[in-house]
Amino acid sequence: MKKNIFFTVFLLIFFLVTAVMADVTMKKWVWKSYDLAFELPSTFSVKVNTKKTFMAEDGFMTIAIIPWNNSSLSAQDVAMAAYNDYSMTTTKTILQQGAGNDISSGFESYIIFAKGEVNDKILYFAILGLIDPDSPTNLYARFSWWDNHSQNNYYDKLSATVAKSIKKTTKTNPANNNINQSTSNNLVSEQDVINRFKQVYLADWVSIKEMYDSVPDFSSCSVGKLKNDEKIIALDYVNFIRALHGLKPVNYSYKDDIYTAQGSLVCAANNKLSHKPDKNWKCWTQQGYDGCSSSNVFGGSFITDSYSTEFILSDWIIDGGDHIAGHRRWMLDPFLKYMSYGRVDVTTPEKLCYSLIKVMGFNDLQDNSDLNIEYVAYPYQYYPAKLVNLENGSLSFEVLFDKKNEWGNSKNKVDYTNTKVEIYSQDGKKIDVYEQTTNYDGFGLPNHLSWRAKGLEKGVRYNVSIKNVNVNKVNKTYTYFFKIVE
Repeated sequence: MKKNIFFTVFLLIFFLVTAVMADVTMKKWVWKSYDLAFELPSTFSVKVNTKKTFMAEDGFMTIAIIPWNNSSLSAQDVAMAAYNDYSMTTTKTILQQGAGNDISSGFESYIIFAKGEVNDKILYFAILGLIDPDSPTNLYARFSWWDNHSQNNYYDKLSATVAKSIKKTTKTNPANNNINQSTSNNLVSEQDVINRFKQVYLADWVSIKEMYDSVPDFSSCSVGKLKNDEKIIALDYVNFIRALHGLKPVNYSYKDDIYTAQGSLVCAANNKLSHKPDKNWKCWTQQGYDGCSSSNVFGGSFITDSYSTEFILSDWIIDGGDHIAGHRRWMLDPFLKYMSYGRVDVTTPEKLCYSLIKVMGFNDLQDNSDLNIEYVAYPYQYYPAKLVNLENGSLSFEVLFDKKNEWGNSKNKVDYTNTKVEIYSQDGKKIDVYEQTTNYDGFGLPNHLSWRAKGLEKGVRYNVSIKNVNVNKVNKTYTYFFKIVE
């Protein structure tokens, strides 16, 4: 009977608590990169304090705060994703859930209260999904503690107190101003791009253990379990790149993770890249085949730590200097609305990393009716150096003429037969443009102009003219600039 009362009043305490517990000394913390402030009891010791996760505990209770940038999710989406990803207990049950009423200042909120068992011990946990309506900043706070009748009420109230303390440190979150995500070609600040890039590109290399709740295993054809953090890193970084081009952000499709995970596994188990893995390959599954055939695929070996998710996504944008640039075009497709990211990293018998991002085969496409851009150019305006190969990489351009039908942008509407690309540096020097080629296959937008340029340098502004593009029987010239920054 006592437990039933506890379950019933839990959400009420969370929603109604307004004052800090009088008998607890609180210490203030500030997370500058996400413009967050919160308070924890001084008795808690910090166990994890990285760019991705903050975690502290007192021996009975653990508190974790994990932020990311993704304006496409609701507070309920955030809370449910965090609940599904919580691997402390596999036998978990939601006891109560509901929307909060400004639990934390400046955020929309949703809370899930649940319990599970670990080695026959009952574990209570609450997950608070928080959305900043004025910026892409989302986060969840997770409070977990072992069942103890004499302490449940205390930790119940303590969870609410900490949740109430989570605030934005500024009235308008600077993360909202880092990249102009309004769908326009308006100039954005060079320093804003640099600052935002530092937030979303965390490392070139990363420890395998840091990325997985359980690591993959070839011997049993197990994909392991990739941490939700890695999926959010991928989503944030993809949307950052799309924002550089004035494109709309994509949403994460968790239901498609099985395809990207199994596809990564079959490629890794055979140490081969393929969009159509053969049925005789080790660890072959139909889901893996479907994943490979609808995704960008990456593979490589490493020495100590593996490739970071950000490194892999950057590699697809650079696309090895390939003129067709199919990987880049899929990721910068204006009609792309969803994505799923998977990877498999192993250390035996070899140190291998294979990864997929699903960019095809979704039933729903992006609504571009209000998209205020006419083309997708690469690189474009202020562009991070990590996303460009200045030595011999391909540069590209696609026209977005028909915003309702992707195939309305094919060669019968956009023709580069007489097009000429010209590039001048900021001091008026003409840049040598060579290997100008075209491709009208359906890798994203079905019109693609590509070229290489000699002598490009970081920190120099280049002005580009794409002359004599025949768009719906009318010749047009497009002009823009780019500057590679770091």
